[in-house]
Amino acid sequence: MQTRKLAKPPVTLVQGHIFNLKNLRFADGTKSHTFGDFYPHVDIRSVRKGVVVTQTCDLAHRKSPYITIGLLEPFNKNPLELLGDGFIEKVFLARPTEGAAFYSADGYKKSLGQELGSFIQNHSQYYFFLSIPSGRDTSYFYVNLTKLFPIRCSNYDTVLKGVTHMVKNDFQHLIGWKMANLYGRVGVDDYQPAGIQKIIGSLAPKIEKQIKKVIRQPLKDVGSADTLGKLKRKFAELDAAPAGVKKDQLERSIADLLQATKVKSGTTP
Repeated sequence: MQTRKLAKPPVTLVQGHIFNLKNLRFADGTKSHTFGDFYPHVDIRSVRKGVVVTQTCDLAHRKSPYITIGLLEPFNKNPLELLGDGFIEKVFLARPTEGAAFYSADGYKKSLGQELGSFIQNHSQYYFFLSIPSGRDTSYFYVNLTKLFPIRCSNYDTVLKGVTHMVKNDFQHLIGWKMANLYGRVGVDDYQPAGIQKIIGSLAPKIEKQIKKVIRQPLKDVGSADTLGKLKRKFAELDAAPAGVKKDQLERSIADLLQATKVKSGTTP
């Protein structure tokens, strides 16, 4: 079982929260809209629930302007589409001229078991399978991770109020992994500024040590990045200039710039 029913309403949204999609009402001035009003082209007649797939860290800090959701579609809606490519062709030999499609009952059961087992174990790249207990029965659903929908963060509380179930921890991580595998981002806890500075302070001396080994010259701090840019341009002109008056002028110009700048020797970057 990949889900559990929540004993009490959650305080904040997290990835893996399952909510009642049918009951959602989005306020727009004096009007109230349903999910279907915003997505009239999507067939949601058999869909009653949705699942939050936005990463928890983005939900907590409202980094994203949208809450991304997937639809919990009943497994029996389009079961053949969920099996591996070419399942029918692999199992059945259709022969219209013979008026029959030939197959092996044992082979069919074996192939179906393999395909369904792989799907149920969430080996599919594009789907997430989950089950929800309902009394003595269990309902089975899938989420098509390539068919996701945004809801504005201004409706955060509306979605939160509709949460009834939660994807269990291990499967919550699996959703995150599948989303990262498809869309290329892994959610992590952000460092606070003080933590970042502490790590930088620890790593910087090691980097500076390597810089000194590579440069192997005394380091001189010219202050601003603007001054450094001017020096780079002047030295480039000096290297390209022919011997003579112009080169002498550039050398004097560089000397004047350095004299006007408080150069600190022996410092590190």
